[in-house]
Amino acid sequence: CFIATAAFGSSMESHVGILRKFRDFYLLKNSVGRGFVRFYYTYSPPVADFIAKHESLKVFVRYALYPVVGLSYVALYATPAQKTWIVLGLVFAFGGAIYCCGLRVANCRLKSKNTDSDPTNGSKTCNTQLDH
Repeated sequence: CFIATAAFGSSMESHVGILRKFRDFYLLKNSVGRGFVRFYYTYSPPVADFIAKHESLKVFVRYALYPVVGLSYVALYATPAQKTWIVLGLVFAFGGAIYCCGLRVANCRLKSKNTDSDPTNGSKTCNTQLDH
């Protein structure tokens, strides 16, 4: 876990330990996971060295790794029932977000169409509103 060690500052840090356990329990037990680990071990050491030398980058990488560590923790320690509820919750959350975004886009298209047909209407179009 070169990159996590660089970001968290120690191979003994608890977040790094969770990622190591995930590697050992899940990734090393199948050919795709072993291929990923092989790729990671080949290319990540210079990246980790670079991260270790830049404090602001270490902070950024730590924050980027927190969701990965969290998902790894869930995979390792949650019961099957808990994992099911978590997956269902994520599916509904993402589905709801996609649905809301779709409604927003459709609403903006309708507003834009109405604005285009009435040149005296000086209101902003949704394209401008979506950019902000």
